[in-house]
Amino acid sequence: MASLWSYGPVEFTINGGDKAAIELKVPRRGTIRSLVVNQLDDGADTGTLQLFDSRDAAVAYLGEGDSSLSVSGEGGNSTLAHAVTAVLAITAGKLEMVNNMETPYVNRDGTNANPVRRLWGILDMPDATGRPSFAISMVIEQVAFS
Repeated sequence: MASLWSYGPVEFTINGGDKAAIELKVPRRGTIRSLVVNQLDDGADTGTLQLFDSRDAAVAYLGEGDSSLSVSGEGGNSTLAHAVTAVLAITAGKLEMVNNMETPYVNRDGTNANPVRRLWGILDMPDATGRPSFAISMVIEQVAFS
């Protein structure tokens, strides 16, 4: 049996011009039904968001020095294998995928006995200046373990 689970809105701030990792506390596995990202403070920057099912993959994608999550590493084919979504465009400070998502995921860091309830988002805002703030919200159909 599945149930709908809401996440957010959760606010976060990044350094403009950088890539940043965002830890999202969500069920261990489910299907993302909607995803909304809004830039706060009347911002209208463009950028991208991509979700990953493994902390190590998100860290490797960032490489060294780009985030508080980062350790030395480089993105590659194994990193892309952990991508939950394609690279999603944020246009004029907004990303809204409300009724047209059906994106399943399972966190790859945990086990059934010790599940990790996280996804990681990589937010890339190359043209933003200052410290833009964003709010992210999701609706997830939580899948029960059988």
